[in-house]
Amino acid sequence: MRNAMLADLAGLDGVRVTCAVPGAADADIPSTVQVSCRPGGRPPQDYLREQARANDLVWVVAPETGGLLASLRRVVADRQWLGCSREAIGVAGSKQATVLCLRAAGVATPRGIDSGDPVLAGPETGGWVVKPDDGCGAAGIRRHADLADALADRAGRRRRQERAVVERWVDGEPLSITLLCSAGGAEVLSLNRQRIEADESGGVCFAGVEIGSVPADRRERLGALASRVQRAIPGLAGIVGVDLVWHPVRGPVVIEVNPRPTCAYEGLSAMLRRNLAAEMMALHGQDWPGTVPATVAAAA
Repeated sequence: MRNAMLADLAGLDGVRVTCAVPGAADADIPSTVQVSCRPGGRPPQDYLREQARANDLVWVVAPETGGLLASLRRVVADRQWLGCSREAIGVAGSKQATVLCLRAAGVATPRGIDSGDPVLAGPETGGWVVKPDDGCGAAGIRRHADLADALADRAGRRRRQERAVVERWVDGEPLSITLLCSAGGAEVLSLNRQRIEADESGGVCFAGVEIGSVPADRRERLGALASRVQRAIPGLAGIVGVDLVWHPVRGPVVIEVNPRPTCAYEGLSAMLRRNLAAEMMALHGQDWPGTVPATVAAAA
């Protein structure tokens, strides 16, 4: 994902690109990109603040886990940040806050005891899921057949000072929507299939994404859903991901909103024959070709 973003940036004439990485650079970074490695032990927030001073624009790849993305957003000026507002990251960085916000806007979301739903309500039959409130992807997610086991799991996490939520597991087809959000609305860039796997012990993992592989007959409904999601969370901007499950009865149920590029970005510019990095800059007020001498893509 990060290297796909770098390739798009490096393909723009007149732009100098710096990639700030947390460790050693990998071989797939374009040769024209200057690499800056964060020294071990230095807080990523301090390092990003320094990199932002040396560049004009900042495009960050970082998870919401532990509030990392939000903390990085706070150290970069609004005029430099490519992507979502602080407020949008604050909402989307919390599973519970996202569910409550979307539900208030009439968007279908998972039923969960942390959202005030009756324990036995709903047609879902797949048991329960416990997840970090600020988790990224499938990290830290466990599926339980019984509510008692799910509650015990959550209690254990809370004893470790971890925020976690308990929701119904939503049966159906895992999908995602990649959006380009602007003041003018949310454009659907691609509808994607996700591979989510759960083992016998309850562990859940993300096994990849197939971009642009959702049947066209679902585009209208998912496009309308995307617009409702953007209106429900003011400040969503640039590349945004929406993870959902197409339930056989309820239809599309939004699981979470990613206020940043996701794995579905890889190969997307080539598929669309558009340079999405240029469009990100244009949304920020930098028409391309333009006069911006430098930009930075940073990975925490």
